[in-house]
Amino acid sequence: MNSRKRTIIIIAILLGSMLISLIVNLTITLVQKSSYPTKYEEFVSTYASEYNVPEYIIYAVINTESGFDANTKSSAGALGLMQMIPNTFKFLASDEHLNEEDAEFSDLADPETAIRYGTYYLRYLFDKFHKWNVVFAAYNAGEGQVSEWLDDFRYSTDGETLKRIPLNETKKYVKKVNKAVNYYKNTYYRNGVSVK
Repeated sequence: MNSRKRTIIIIAILLGSMLISLIVNLTITLVQKSSYPTKYEEFVSTYASEYNVPEYIIYAVINTESGFDANTKSSAGALGLMQMIPNTFKFLASDEHLNEEDAEFSDLADPETAIRYGTYYLRYLFDKFHKWNVVFAAYNAGEGQVSEWLDDFRYSTDGETLKRIPLNETKKYVKKVNKAVNYYKNTYYRNGVSVK
């Protein structure tokens, strides 16, 4: 075989392997994006701006809590996209900023209402705890439980950071939310700006 034919074969093999690699990478990206969608963009954008919560945090919590299924209801009675329990809903509805005492818990079946309340609750928790990992733990285990952990030297040495989460369900939850946060942040946002 002469050197020209050999060069053409080598180039064809290289181009073929590059094409296969590109197809594999695109397929992986599409599969991952289907696992981490950005549904309800209008509501997420509106309430992220209103309550100053990064969109990728909201998407990560929705993904973890309900997988974007607005009809999800947990065995604990949590409802809606962001899986809020009745007591938390009642507390937030009476909050001076929302001031919706006539709101019904069933309103959380509406995606916009669920995202508004869930995002407001994330802001409320962040204002109290100042660290997203602690916020995620409180979203799952409750703010009272997390406050107790922060006051316990076994779980927090500074009263602000959880060095250890004693509840296995909450530990897994925080890990899962952080995985989603990282994916959303790195895939859909660059320096806090949407690249969708």
